[in-house]
Amino acid sequence: MIKMAQLGNSKAQCMLGTFCFKSETTAGYKKAIAWYRLSANQNNSDAQFLLGNCYYKGTGVKKDYREAAVWFMRSARTNGRACSYYGLGRCYYGGNGIEEDLQTARIWIKRAAEKGHAEAQCELGRFYYNGMGGEKSVEKSLIWFRRSAGNNFAYSQAILSRIYAEGLVVEKDDKEALKWLRKAANGGIEHSLFALGVRYEKGIGVSASNQKAIKYYIKAAKKGSIKAKLRLDEMGISVD
Repeated sequence: MIKMAQLGNSKAQCMLGTFCFKSETTAGYKKAIAWYRLSANQNNSDAQFLLGNCYYKGTGVKKDYREAAVWFMRSARTNGRACSYYGLGRCYYGGNGIEEDLQTARIWIKRAAEKGHAEAQCELGRFYYNGMGGEKSVEKSLIWFRRSAGNNFAYSQAILSRIYAEGLVVEKDDKEALKWLRKAANGGIEHSLFALGVRYEKGIGVSASNQKAIKYYIKAAKKGSIKAKLRLDEMGISVD
């Protein structure tokens, strides 16, 4: 692979960049950036996205939203990658490197969502729910939240749990709320872990179990939940 990359093979350069990136060291990140750049300049859409993401997050390079947007755009135009569409949408949404434009952000996020990008599907659900950058439709928001949750995006699963628990868009359905709450908790969502702990402590929709309640409170506390830490303190349990 190294030889092929040195000979100018863009796919090998991108793969080598990713190999270097996985070292999670400063030197590794710098090498990754160099290989990504060589590959990206040959119109490799994967490398273009990865380079843009490095600039967006400030990994291996100084954070530069404008440069990130440039590479996301090039990747989107080269091969229409869902993650590039979403990256570009995020830039327009937050005004990061580009003038903020919710309508344009929605267009790019919708393209990513339609290609199956789970996080973009969740974000599109929020756009529809709040009417950001266009049509407001709670019905369409639910469709996208469900698609995202079905693709195992934990935040959407947490949103669905709340929707069914509180009857925000649909009729209250505690069984459905609990199903999505469990999935979100398994996905590591802090407030879902705490909420599941509360259910077990109080026997809401489940058989009461202090042992299981404590287990979820501890998991939530380790994720940073203040409520979980306070409840554990009240129960005389410390979390290392």
